[in-house]
Amino acid sequence: MHIINKTLKCLGIGLFLLFVCFLVLFLTGWLVETWKVKTDTPSAASSIQADTPQVQENQNNNEATTTVEDYKYGNVDFRVVGYPLEPEYFLEVFQNGSKVITGGTADGSINPCPTVWVGYTQKCQSTPAFGVDITGNGNKDFVFEYTHSGSYEQVNYSIFGLSKNGTIKEIARINTQGGASFEDLDHDGRLDLHFVDGTFNEWNSSNAGSPRPEVTLSWSAAKQRFALNQALMHTAAPSEKELVANANIFKESEDVSDWCRTASHIDGCVPWGYALQLIYSGNAASARQYMDLLWPIIGGKSEVGEIGIFASEADLESQLMERLQWSPYYEDLLSFNNGRIF
Repeated sequence: MHIINKTLKCLGIGLFLLFVCFLVLFLTGWLVETWKVKTDTPSAASSIQADTPQVQENQNNNEATTTVEDYKYGNVDFRVVGYPLEPEYFLEVFQNGSKVITGGTADGSINPCPTVWVGYTQKCQSTPAFGVDITGNGNKDFVFEYTHSGSYEQVNYSIFGLSKNGTIKEIARINTQGGASFEDLDHDGRLDLHFVDGTFNEWNSSNAGSPRPEVTLSWSAAKQRFALNQALMHTAAPSEKELVANANIFKESEDVSDWCRTASHIDGCVPWGYALQLIYSGNAASARQYMDLLWPIIGGKSEVGEIGIFASEADLESQLMERLQWSPYYEDLLSFNNGRIF
């Protein structure tokens, strides 16, 4: 009996010690997890800060942004920043040390004007356009040009201006094909922009055969933007004889493939190219007359007419107008032509 009591007493002590061990292990695990949560969980702000660089590294092949070029004028600092190995660049504008504007982006290059011919691209030729008064308000303006790799034709511009109180502002973004020239074409002391409108590029035609109407922009103090300079773009209306001659050119073409051979002097060498020339020179009435002469000639050609891209003259004019509305200068063109094109 004494031996049994002693055995039971030892067993009780053993069970108690085993319970204490399990309790110690449990409390130790809980404390470790609590400490880990407190030390590993950041605040909302620090979480964003910690995640953002990782996202940027993944998106940019572990390449950090760098300031590629820095152009200063007084208290204004234009910085071309980007990922040079991508390449991807964007423009940041600082004034008095603070970033005030984020400009456009480019995967080719960003340069201030003036620049020179590079490859096939016409880059801000002629008159310098950086740190001069383009708008005529007596304050300095600054032009930056954006080029895009893989397309020498796509050249865009950001134009910045100093206000009377010295604040820098972006006053225009202009997209072109082939670049713009900045010249004082009308000798009024302000620079005018001359380039081609790429709205009709590859519209029912090849790239080489696409019409690219010429555009001249000047700063409008009334509209506070760059607008079509009607005086510089306007030409005298053609005679009826000229309209007939330009329509009859397409009689010599058996089908669409012959257009560029027989109509090489017409913009884009497509029949509606001449109509666009007339519209962009303020002669929409002549364009309508030309289209009336043109359709009986091209309506039966291959790829034109009921089996082709246009079902009728009205359809051609409707599609032409629909595309014309893509142009950033549509409203100005409408005004230029007294409110009616077709």
